[in-house]
Amino acid sequence: MRHRIIITAILSSVLMLAGCGGNGGENDSAYLIGSLHGDMAEVISDNIGLDPYDGRATDRNIIISLPDGGEIEAQNHEGIRRSYHAGRTIMMEDATPAEVNKLLEVLGLNPAYGSDTGAPVALFAVEQIKGRDFYYVIANDDDDDMDDLLPDPTQLVCETSDGTDAMYEILDGDTRGHDHNYEDDIDVTEDRIQKGRMSRFMDWIDDDEGRMENLEQDEKEFREAFFKSEGTVNLKEAAEASSWDVDASSQGQNFRINYTSYSCHSFKNNQDFYAVKQSAVLNPSSKWKKIPSGNNCTTLALQYGHMRRYGFRNYWNSDPGIASPLRDHSPHNANNETVVTSEVSFNLSGSVGFQGSTPTGGLSGGVNFSESKQVNIKDVTVNDNSASKKPWEASWQYVFKDPDNGTRYCACSELEDAPLLSRSNFSPVNQWIWVTSRGFRNSTGKQSFKSEFEWVSGRSDGAGNIFWVTADDAKHVDYDSRKVTMDIPLDQPPLLVANTRQINFTKAGESKDFTIVSAVSWTASCNQSWCSVQSSAGDSTDSNGRALHVTADTNDTNANREAVITLKSNTTSDVAKISIFQSKY
Repeated sequence: MRHRIIITAILSSVLMLAGCGGNGGENDSAYLIGSLHGDMAEVISDNIGLDPYDGRATDRNIIISLPDGGEIEAQNHEGIRRSYHAGRTIMMEDATPAEVNKLLEVLGLNPAYGSDTGAPVALFAVEQIKGRDFYYVIANDDDDDMDDLLPDPTQLVCETSDGTDAMYEILDGDTRGHDHNYEDDIDVTEDRIQKGRMSRFMDWIDDDEGRMENLEQDEKEFREAFFKSEGTVNLKEAAEASSWDVDASSQGQNFRINYTSYSCHSFKNNQDFYAVKQSAVLNPSSKWKKIPSGNNCTTLALQYGHMRRYGFRNYWNSDPGIASPLRDHSPHNANNETVVTSEVSFNLSGSVGFQGSTPTGGLSGGVNFSESKQVNIKDVTVNDNSASKKPWEASWQYVFKDPDNGTRYCACSELEDAPLLSRSNFSPVNQWIWVTSRGFRNSTGKQSFKSEFEWVSGRSDGAGNIFWVTADDAKHVDYDSRKVTMDIPLDQPPLLVANTRQINFTKAGESKDFTIVSAVSWTASCNQSWCSVQSSAGDSTDSNGRALHVTADTNDTNANREAVITLKSNTTSDVAKISIFQSKY
């Protein structure tokens, strides 16, 4: 005889990171422009002491919260810029992409951030450390309604060993020995989600000391690389790394993605090169639930909330203008492996302009880029879909193994735990190198690329048996999913560079040479009358560049003096500056 067991699963939402706040100190207070009103308003005010901004102070971080359709008032622009250059974190709460880009314009940064829906971000932040910009985005979580996540009742058929007719009905709230109150989860979910968001953000904002230590070493390497006129420069040493951190956490699951990009322009090939590393820390453990059947099989085994797959897709909105825009990418397809290596590299010869510390640009005998990272992928298949739809697409899918069958009983079988990486920390690293024509840069203006991140969680129902023989196989289906799409800005490399940042003169005065390489027409000027440049204007150069003479008059002032030579493009925003120092001796 057959009978039906109707199973209703109860969703658990045990969230991590209940605590909030950073390490204390200067980040515990900030100036406020506007009035907090978004999803994070309460948790921000609970963790950060707020005072109205007077438009001038630079001694604290700044939080901006605009009403719908509002703009940053002009009287605050200069104070915001000065605070940013003083190393303060500038934040926007509940801000649309248009509002974020307005702030980036005020700060003189690339206003190319965006999202697929145009919906506001819960929090946006930017800070500058030693000329390097760090961005942080907390994407809005539109899936906070946990009621929608309750699994639909599923009928699973099994015949008991004694052949009796019986109908087991699992009523709402009755979990057959699994004592869990779903309503309690709903009550705490929103509060804990916001606390988790704030905790992760405060960890980021309080990490200045660690970043500064890394940057000190980077600066040393940069100076050594910058003054090389022969040989090859490592792009990671010479170029400024643009860093975007995106918190795409959803329903209490922790999903964080970092984008680090380096850029350079090849004057020999007249092409732009972008090296991008996408690294993620993904942890859905707060949603994973396991309900064993037990040997009496009054319920069948059930697991849900583990990941079945993660997807990453990165692409330009239009054709970059060359035949093979994806120069290198990694990882490649990997099956039945426990470790995969993500590794990319390229080399360029000739004069290269690279996005670097102030002043930007530099000149070397060439540039190389190499990056290697090993990632644990036990029970994970890596599907490399790069260039499958478009030749400029960098795309990967990580597919997890479904739970195996476990202990077999008369009327059912248990399920083994879902693979550890599918229900706890998983840290994939994707890397790629794009090459674009200079014309592509000119046609887009604001340079950015589209990045999609998708997660799909699973539900697994254990097998039903008849006298230890499988009658209904275990079922593995998609359970829940979300896709987040963003525009990630990229810093364009300069089209006008000089081979030095500093020229020193003695008291007697003299002439010295420096070299510029330019893909555009340019002008040159000096801000002091005692210093002059041989040519005040010129056309684009070949990849070997052009030598210019700078002359300093005799210094009769009995004091050291300084000047600045400024090279400006006539058609782009490129500027190169050279500091001039003349001794009194």
